Amino acid sequence: RQFTRLKMLKHAAVFLLFAILAFGAPSFSDDFSADVELIFKKDSHHVTIHGLLFEDFTGKRQRINTERPHDQGRVEILRLFNSKTEYEATHLHTRPYCLHKQLNHTMHAAFDWLKTATKSSAGCKQHQKGGKDGELWTHHSDQIGLLEACVSTDEKTPYWIEVSGSDSDRRISFKSFHGSRPPSKWFAIPEYCKK
Repeated sequence: RQFTRLKMLKHAAVFLLFAILAFGAPSFSDDFSADVELIFKKDSHHVTIHGLLFEDFTGKRQRINTERPHDQGRVEILRLFNSKTEYEATHLHTRPYCLHKQLNHTMHAAFDWLKTATKSSAGCKQHQKGGKDGELWTHHSDQIGLLEACVSTDEKTPYWIEVSGSDSDRRISFKSFHGSRPPSKWFAIPEYCKK
């Protein structure tokens, strides 16, 4: 009888360990389309962008569609990491123009780090008005800094990601999220940028 209880406890412990491993950190596609608010901070410089974000980590491409404040027109930022090129296409009423520059950094996977993240007991909230409660996941990287993600309590929806580095901070707040590779059409270089 004592032996049977011990055996049952061992089986329960193995099942619990399996359950913890099977239901680990949340997982999201690094290829996605989303309606977002992006915030970049470096020293006293602060930039906020509202718009659509297309991340094709598989193809090392990113596109941001946004509107400039005060009727300054629509802006499309296209980053092609394989060719180390960035295009900023601006549509001012009927006159488009394009800035072309060298891209000097590496594209990092937005969610890959969650595999090694730890769930915090602190919890979190969506950054939107009336935001829902979520789970806070954190990870510290020597190369990048502190990474944090707030996800829905069912771990199916990312609410926000924040990266706090030694010289800058970045935050992506998701209003909507579609986890799959965006169509190639979103990464086509506009004709007037090819001149």
